[in-house]
Amino acid sequence: MNPQQCRSLLQCLAEGSEAEKKRAREGLQRLRVNGYIKTMLLCEAPYLNNKEVMEAVFHKLPDISLNPRDHIRWQRAVNHWKKRDPEWVSRFQ
Repeated sequence: MNPQQCRSLLQCLAEGSEAEKKRAREGLQRLRVNGYIKTMLLCEAPYLNNKEVMEAVFHKLPDISLNPRDHIRWQRAVNHWKKRDPEWVSRFQ
């Protein structure tokens, strides 16, 4: 999957109809993660400010190997979400 397709899945999950969201969730579950896709999941997805997108990223995270830079990116994303919805983030920690 190329980065544009991944971005499209994330946007569909954030803004699509229920059927589109279901397809997008399934697409993200099948997603093979490379470097650019990992960066997109860690850096772009949180700022769509959508709980369904973040939940999908939280569930995809165990499949992704993170280097020290990725951990910093992820911590920034979590801090962004803590400001937005602290109770929701605490469910995943």
